[in-house]
Parts: sequence; C-alpha cells; structure tokens
Amino acid sequence: MGCRDGGTDGERNKEPDGATPFGFYFITRERGKKDLDSRETKRSGTYYLGGVLLNADDIKNRTDGDYSILLSNMACNNWPTVIENKNSWKIVQPFRKGDTLLDWKPKQLTREENLEGKS
Repeated sequence: MGCRDGGTDGERNKEPDGATPFGFYFITRERGKKDLDSRETKRSGTYYLGGVLLNADDIKNRTDGDYSILLSNMACNNWPTVIENKNSWKIVQPFRKGDTLLDWKPKQLTREENLEGKS
C-alpha cells in the first residue's frame, strides 16, 4: 500500500495532535469452503518505525526515572531486549524474534498542519 503522493503509509496515516504509528505487521487470513469467517493463519513480526533497542544493562544505567517495573517484567517474561519508540508518545515493548527495526524518522508537523491534513 502506498500513498497517491508517493509518501509512505506512515506519513499518510496521521492521528490527531501529530500522533504517528510506532509500527505495523502483516496478517494472512484464510477461509475454508465451509467456514463462515476467515481465520488468521500467519502473522509477520512487527516492523517498528524507528526507536532504540535496550537490554537490561542499558536500562539499569539510566538516570531519568524509575525503571524497576520494566526490569522486573523483562526478567519475569525472559525478554532480553525491548524497543523504546517515541514517534508520538513513548512505548516500550519486547523486541521478539522476527521483529524488525526500521531506520525511519517521522516528519514532525505542527498541530495546525496535522489538522489541515498536510503531510
């Protein structure tokens, strides 16, 4: 999928107040001849639009807040690496096998530009 103006979907799919998607994934759905609805048969890893990969040592060395809950979650769930993305608001999620970190810098719009639908 692409934009008519040649931009990327991430540039086109704007949310209010300049929010930008942090990532996307693909789903394959199939339906048998007797099925009433399709079912998911395959899902890609997540493609993250920018961000930074962090391990437990990286997080322990931070001085900008309390990350004890994140560190506990990483240890309990056996997440060796997480991704932090700040495209529009900060998200931190496990970075799993099959995920991809894309080198992507969102175009920063003013609130007025976004409300007018410019990209």
